[in-house]
Amino acid sequence: MATIKSYTDLSQSKKLAEIFPLESADMYYQYILPKSDKIKHNPEIGNPVNALKWYNKGYTTSGKEPITLDEYCIPCWSLTALLGIIQKNTPYKMEHFGDKKVKLICVLGDKPWELIIRDFDNEVDACYEMIIHLNELKML
Repeated sequence: MATIKSYTDLSQSKKLAEIFPLESADMYYQYILPKSDKIKHNPEIGNPVNALKWYNKGYTTSGKEPITLDEYCIPCWSLTALLGIIQKNTPYKMEHFGDKKVKLICVLGDKPWELIIRDFDNEVDACYEMIIHLNELKML
């Protein structure tokens, strides 16, 4: 069975943040201190845009200028969010086979396109690769 991975890693999250509206993220990697380069390794659950609004309410009460999303966190997507993005754009089917293989099949127009991940062993990585491919095809 494929290993369990529930959300995008930092590099995947940064790439997806270039593609999707940040409101589509349902998790975020928060910086330990705003404007720092140290980031928590486990993401927080919740929409990053809403979390920043909440944070800035408290941050600005002492007269400080509000911080930007880039200074606060890196948006992150859960497996559920990734599947939702794919489903909005194309029908799909995901299968598991062998010990560490995930097969994701999407219908692109009238032809199914298969993505067989051989180097990865989890659903998040398969969805990420499919999303990158759909983006390259301008299907997102």
